[in-house]
Amino acid sequence: MINEETYWQIRRLSEVHKLNSVQIADQLGLSAPTVRRWLKSDRWEKRRQPSRSSIIEPHEERIRKLLNEHPYTAVQIFQILQKDEGYRGSYSQVRRFVNRARPSPVTAYMRLKFRPGEAMQVDFGKCGTVPCGNTSRRLSVLVVTLCYSRLMYAEFFHYERLEHFLTGIRHALEYFGGVPEKVVVDNCKTAVLHHSRHGGVQFHPRFSELAAHYGFSPAACTPRSPQEKGQVENGVKYIKSNFMAGRRPSSLQQADSDLRRWLEQTANVRTHGTTREQPLERFRREEQPALGSLPFKPADCAVTEHHRADKCCRVSFDGNRYSVPEKYARKQLTVRATPEKVLLYDGEMLTAQHPRSYERNAEIVNPEHEEDMRRKRRRAREQNLEHDFLTLGSAAETFRNGLEAGQLNPRSHLRRIMALVEMYGPDPVTEALENAVAFHTFRAEYVEHLTEQYSKDGEYRNNPLHIPRAGDALDLDLDEPDMNQYNI
Repeated sequence: MINEETYWQIRRLSEVHKLNSVQIADQLGLSAPTVRRWLKSDRWEKRRQPSRSSIIEPHEERIRKLLNEHPYTAVQIFQILQKDEGYRGSYSQVRRFVNRARPSPVTAYMRLKFRPGEAMQVDFGKCGTVPCGNTSRRLSVLVVTLCYSRLMYAEFFHYERLEHFLTGIRHALEYFGGVPEKVVVDNCKTAVLHHSRHGGVQFHPRFSELAAHYGFSPAACTPRSPQEKGQVENGVKYIKSNFMAGRRPSSLQQADSDLRRWLEQTANVRTHGTTREQPLERFRREEQPALGSLPFKPADCAVTEHHRADKCCRVSFDGNRYSVPEKYARKQLTVRATPEKVLLYDGEMLTAQHPRSYERNAEIVNPEHEEDMRRKRRRAREQNLEHDFLTLGSAAETFRNGLEAGQLNPRSHLRRIMALVEMYGPDPVTEALENAVAFHTFRAEYVEHLTEQYSKDGEYRNNPLHIPRAGDALDLDLDEPDMNQYNI
């Protein structure tokens, strides 16, 4: 048996190139009789394989009849055939035929109709990944659709967690400017904790709290029945096939901005395939007046966890580390997280606030927290410096007061003098300070000179540094210049 392409090669070589059957057979690797047989045929036809009789064939009509009467299993039919008709074939032959012949179940769906303002449907969809700092994150879209007007709201998130789910619903209600009677969700764990086969639904306490705050009734679809929220399912597919097609966003912020513009310019002003109206026009005309009013205060959608700050003043949350002030090191704190922020509390007191990071192993630091630590350490060093300096005898305090009165940076003089203590010991430095106080010379250079002299000679009491006048060697009196010579 040759394929159709080979058949047309045979025809071309015979009719165009005028080759005989032997030449064509040599060129195509066929036998000459095969070529001659196909040259006699006006068209290519796939050769039908001769049917082989099967041991199950005489029983096929009986099997079909049994399946139409009742949804018997293949094992039951195999047993019936053995008992009633003396079937001697294998069970696997019966099973294969039953799988082919069993009537396909036909599922009927009831078309759902909604009044204006009666319900909205909520669902998440996955839209690939998006760059996020040093890594990439999943790009999930939360879609919310009003069931009557088909007006749609959508927002991108990196996660499909509780805080993102609740925040997305809150933003949708604010976008619509009102609250429907009912919010329909699927059985995601952020909304439904348990849905029994008998219809009982246990909603997530935070979702129930959100429903009570806004005044809508929560409703959950039957498990594995996505058709019960077909409006929002179609909305997710529409975003994937229309908005996301050929689009590679560089960040979640860019994707969200482009999505909001697409909703306003395309999705909500198109002619809807079912209503044959623009969703926005239908919403303004009929559904917006039917929505309930929003509460004065928006719902709190943050999630709360408890974490202990480590010794480096960092709190770990969601794989990243957030800074807190130094006094909260090793202390148990409360973390309140929204999709945008991470708030850290000590009881009821807000201790730190950071933008939420979706990178991996990132460290988010408030510069003020580290600057406070630096200031404290500098202050401690200065206090230690002054304390150690005052232990050098009664003249040390007088010398320090003289430095503060006459020098711009007295701390630098103290540090230089304390360096002498480490090099030569406290005794020569103490005597040098007493000498400096006696001559009213409050400078580190003078103390350094006397201390170094003592380290060489072992005695400096009779050979002090010469000071032109008491006070400061740089204090000079100059005559006031005559400026009249510059007058023209």
